[in-house]
Amino acid sequence: DQRISGHVIWSEAEFAEPTPREQDALAIGSKERVLRIRRIRAYHDHPFMYEELAMVARHFPGLTEAAAKDARITSLAQKFGLQLSHGLESVAPLMCPVELVPKLGLEQPVPILKLERTVFKIGSTPIEFRIGWCHLREKQYISVTS
Repeated sequence: DQRISGHVIWSEAEFAEPTPREQDALAIGSKERVLRIRRIRAYHDHPFMYEELAMVARHFPGLTEAAAKDARITSLAQKFGLQLSHGLESVAPLMCPVELVPKLGLEQPVPILKLERTVFKIGSTPIEFRIGWCHLREKQYISVTS
């Protein structure tokens, strides 16, 4: 088994109102603020994942967009004193949406994986929701959340 985490080659972040999908996944209302991050991860200089994630902003007081762009939920949880309990992830194959072809370094739509993950803190409170579109080429996807 070879784990791939890659490195961030592009990212942007903004504080915003949650989308309806984010509200459902994070169990929050429409007035709650989220920190939304979009980024591209690469492995050996090849993009393999485009991800969009939302974190419930109130759990990360003082966190700036710049500081959050490349951070992982595990490091943020530690910094802000949050105890993570578990994550739930669903994986589904699909054809790459046309708008993601260039973000994943592809020439045309090919089969990819769509990953939806929610991370919970102790007490089963959701704090992060991520959708990732992943093209692994010759590798496999491995997720370890504990």
